[in-house]
Amino acid sequence: IHNTPDGTFPNGIPNPLLPECRDDTRKAVIEHGADMGIAFDGDFDRCFLFDEKGQFIEGYYIVGLLAEAFLEKHPGAKIIHDPRLTWNTEAVVTAAGGT
Repeated sequence: IHNTPDGTFPNGIPNPLLPECRDDTRKAVIEHGADMGIAFDGDFDRCFLFDEKGQFIEGYYIVGLLAEAFLEKHPGAKIIHDPRLTWNTEAVVTAAGGT
């Protein structure tokens, strides 16, 4: 979706944090029966995930999943995270045996 580089951004601002910028990815996930969707911002330094129903997955859930996966490989590890994502991340890290 919109994978041809064009600095004029003819398809709108490439910021999946804005709900209005998620629609094409959501529709593509549903149309193609995809298991997940991934959207990137304009400079590809952030990615955003969608579930199999095309629903946007908030970042605090992704951080928790990544922390949990890391702790499976490295039990008891210390996890540093963005303080804006505290509530879910701390709960997942604690439940998975990390600090």
